[in-house]
Amino acid sequence: MVLGLGSICICLSILAVKMKKMDAAVLFILSFLASMGMGQLDGAGHHCVGQGLLMWSVLILLKAKLNESKL
Repeated sequence: MVLGLGSICICLSILAVKMKKMDAAVLFILSFLASMGMGQLDGAGHHCVGQGLLMWSVLILLKAKLNESKL
């Protein structure tokens, strides 16, 4: 699970940097850290924060027309 989530966040961060959306890249990293904190602190609040940050950053990429960009 950690490897999968880390891979997703890294790939999406690289994609965000290529699209020049640094705020999304930072949010992907923060999302991963919040999700990892959930395992250590055993709290549902960290999970909500991690998933919320992930959704927010994906929405930033979608608003930047991710599906129309040519990388």
